[in-house]
Amino acid sequence: MTAKQIDKDFERLAKGVFEGSIVNIDAALFQFTANLLMKSEFTGFGQSLSTVEWGTPEQHLLSTMQANTFWFSGAKTYSQLQTLHSLVTTEDGSIREWSDYKQKALDVHHLYNVNWLNAEYNHAIASSQMAGRWLDFQNTKATLPLLRFQTIGDDRVRPEHQSLDGITLPIDDVFWLSHYPPIGWRCRCDIIALRKGNVTDLTKRIIPSLSPFFAQNVGITGQVYPEGHPYYELINKDKSAATEVKKFVESELKHVKK
Repeated sequence: MTAKQIDKDFERLAKGVFEGSIVNIDAALFQFTANLLMKSEFTGFGQSLSTVEWGTPEQHLLSTMQANTFWFSGAKTYSQLQTLHSLVTTEDGSIREWSDYKQKALDVHHLYNVNWLNAEYNHAIASSQMAGRWLDFQNTKATLPLLRFQTIGDDRVRPEHQSLDGITLPIDDVFWLSHYPPIGWRCRCDIIALRKGNVTDLTKRIIPSLSPFFAQNVGITGQVYPEGHPYYELINKDKSAATEVKKFVESELKHVKK
């Protein structure tokens, strides 16, 4: 399903929630989200699961990224549906008129499937690019043992990102476990490998504390969307719903692996 198709499909989804036939998961909405994000990750990584050699670090990393992205898409779908459910009734408990509900639901649709999805899409590309770069760094660390954090260098660089610019450390330093790009939404920072250079004394630098969502190395964890995102927090509050969505996601993963 394309972006235009999800727009056309919006009324079916809204009607299903309004009438109570759609509750915790919707296959079409999930597949639209998961397929779009995985396509962006394959693009950023430069390979897909259908082209990568089986049993390689690349295949293992992509498989882990796919499982994580599918679960994220399931949690996002659930979150969107719960938001839509919350709009069916007014504050006094009465059922909204369909025309009023449809307009409010359209605002939710734009929030989830345009604004937030755009940020998630860009994050998927950046994360998969950096995941692939990490594997490259591992392959060349015998001759290029140092890594340097590098910002894009323009006036849009955030202060906390700028504070990391130029940090140079061995590739196996624990610093890279938590301060490896992307370190924020729409992060444009990069890492370059060096043959030699002056190693940074971190005691003389102010190292910002990152959100747990970004304080990781996707090239190691394979978690493009790690725990800590509000989608997960919402679904984890309802164990029954979480179980239902997880079973659905696992079924979808088995289907794409065949």
